[in-house]
This record gives sequence, C-alpha cells and structure tokens, in this order.
Amino acid sequence: NRFASPLCVLVAALFVVAALSIGWNYYTRATLPVYTAVMIADDGQGLWDFSATAGASRITVHAHRPDLVPPDRSFELWAVPAEGGGNPVSLGLITSDEYTYLSLHDAQRRALRSARALAVSIEPPGGSPSGVATGRVIKVSELSRRG
Repeated sequence: NRFASPLCVLVAALFVVAALSIGWNYYTRATLPVYTAVMIADDGQGLWDFSATAGASRITVHAHRPDLVPPDRSFELWAVPAEGGGNPVSLGLITSDEYTYLSLHDAQRRALRSARALAVSIEPPGGSPSGVATGRVIKVSELSRRG
C-alpha cells in the first residue's frame, strides 16, 4: 500500500515529538531551581544568589563578590524557620569561590523546605562552634518557592 509508508512515518514522528515533550517537561521539573533567594548589599550590588532543586539535597551559592570573605572568618548560611518554628539551622559554610555547592543531610533538607528565609552570619573559621549563629547576621533574604 502506497499510504502505509507515509502514515507510518507520520505516526513515528508524532511519537518522537510526544516523547521529547514529556522528557523535556520531566527534565526541567527535576533540574530547575524550586527554592531561590537573592541577597543584595546596601550599595545595591549583588552579594549571593541561592538555589536548590525540588529534592533540596544541594544548595548552589553563587557569590557575586567572593572576595568579601575575611581570611580570619567564615560566612555561614542558615535556614530561618517561620515564626515559632524553632532556631535557624546551619546549611553550611560559604567559601570564597565564585560557586559553593552545599550538600544537605536530612535535617537540613527539612529545615530548607520549611524555611521562610535564608540568612548569612559571620562566624569563626570553620563556622559556629555551637550550632547557632554566634557572629553578626549580615543579611537575611526571603526564600522564594516555585512549583
């Protein structure tokens, strides 16, 4: 039959388009940031961008001014809970690199999922020795959620 071949090609092409559309939708949902925050300095310049995907297993920190980390101090990132939600939870130290990738354990993931904001404090080298911010909190930013 003369029409079988073009019809098969059309059906196969439609199948490929549908499969690519479904795959792209799955890929973008799994990889696009769901949690985001931006911290801006008083002079209007960007300090940090924070993002994490749906699983909240890792936070990416993009430092716009990585040279700000004092050599004798550390910047520590905190998940700030909603009112009455307890103490902030440390999510790790921000390095002096342009990008910092913080892998989160279960308690940190739960804290991020329920946080209303992120905060950065100045701590002794290696971070807070007590599990709570001991140094000055220099910035707080609302945490945005998508999806």
